[in-house]
This record gives sequence, structure tokens and C-alpha cells, in this order.
Amino acid sequence: MTEIGKNMPDRQVDSNARFTFRKHERLCSQTAISQLIREGKTLNHYPFRLLYLEVSDRKDGSTSPVRLAISVPKRSFKRAVKRNLLKRRIREVYRINKSSLYQCAEAGNIRVNLLLVYVSAEIFPYNEIERKLVALLQRLSKRLEENAGISAHTAG
Repeated sequence: MTEIGKNMPDRQVDSNARFTFRKHERLCSQTAISQLIREGKTLNHYPFRLLYLEVSDRKDGSTSPVRLAISVPKRSFKRAVKRNLLKRRIREVYRINKSSLYQCAEAGNIRVNLLLVYVSAEIFPYNEIERKLVALLQRLSKRLEENAGISAHTAG
């Protein structure tokens, strides 16, 4: 018996799911982030604000259907240790739960840039962050499916 996943709750795991969060999945481009802030749509689910923008092409040649940037404001958490703790927790939850969002984006042939902003002034425990972020990602998946369905109807 392996120790990996010992404390993980029972879930259905997609055998094709890759629980990674690699460089090509991260949104690093300042121009892409600026465009996302200017033109993106917003979903809120406390303690998160999610800005998302469907993009037609990527100038950096990334093949990832979804790219993510995470922001924890210095205004709320002066100490870098606390900001980094929250970013690590958020990255881990996203890494484990991103597969449904990826499936939705790939099925609709959509490329999406995301900016996830932690808006609370308090540090939530991992399980609370997981619950809230999973709910937010499900809402985003539904929104993307609706948008893909609308564009499919207008095209045909």
C-alpha cells in the first residue's frame, strides 16, 4: 500500500488525468494578463475572484487549453510567507481538480486564460479553499459550455 493519496477523500479519478501544473499551463505574459484584466469576464465565489478570457490564439505557442495566473495581494498579506502559503494551497487544489475544466475546454475547442485572485484578508484552511475553488471551477466549466453551445448554434 502506498502512502500517496492516503489522506485523500474517495473520488472518481480519471485515469487519463495528469495531476501536474507545468510552465506551459501558467499564465506569465504581462500582455496576456493586461488583456485579461481589461477585457476578461468575472466570476466571484468568496474568497476568490476569477477573471477569464477566451482567446483565439496564443502568441507564445502554448498548447495548453487553460492557462492560470494566481494573485494574492500584498495589501491583504504583508508577509511573503503568508502569500506564498496561500498560493501553494491554491496551486495544489487547482492541480488536482483541473481535469474537468480541461475536458470542457478541449471538448469545445476553447483556449482560456484565467487569473485567480484571493480576495479575503484571512487565511482559509486547505479543505475550505478546496471546496470553494472546486465550486468556482465547476461554475466556470458550465459557463464555458454555455458559450460554446451558443457559438455552435449561431455557426450552424
